[in-house]
Amino acid sequence: VYRNPWTTLREERMAGPADQPGLYGFFDGPDSVMVLPVFPDRSTVLVRQWRYVFGCSSWELVVGGLEPGEDPRAGGARELAEEAGLAAERWPSLGHFQQSDARVRGRTHCFIAEGLVEVEAPGDESEIDLIRERLPLAQAVQAVHDGRITHVGSCYLLLRGAALLDS
Repeated sequence: VYRNPWTTLREERMAGPADQPGLYGFFDGPDSVMVLPVFPDRSTVLVRQWRYVFGCSSWELVVGGLEPGEDPRAGGARELAEEAGLAAERWPSLGHFQQSDARVRGRTHCFIAEGLVEVEAPGDESEIDLIRERLPLAQAVQAVHDGRITHVGSCYLLLRGAALLDS
């Protein structure tokens, strides 16, 4: 139905649960990757970016789309360098989650990044307003609980990652 460099909107004919004909529309986006960087002192890095659709800035974990054929871990390393100015030695995987309730095709692959070192951030021309902040992981989790972090993927990975690290 529509395509630009970042988005494809599809409309497909399909058969429903009782084989009734139907029409289904959805965004066909690429898989993405989200990274929870964790330093030995149990601090993390959040990034703040302007989100046009919501008309405000949003505090989030490092997240970005994968390039066609890109390995999720390699994409995570690229995004971690671009957005947080970090590289990691260890990449425990936390699997993936679905990006929506079936209106968006694409999975978000989740990683914890450990053994962090600062690197020169190559940057991305779309991230000119990006702000980084290092803070205790517990403080980031509290920001989820009190509604200061509302990006659903970041909420998911912060809560899941913190629970795993606490176990």
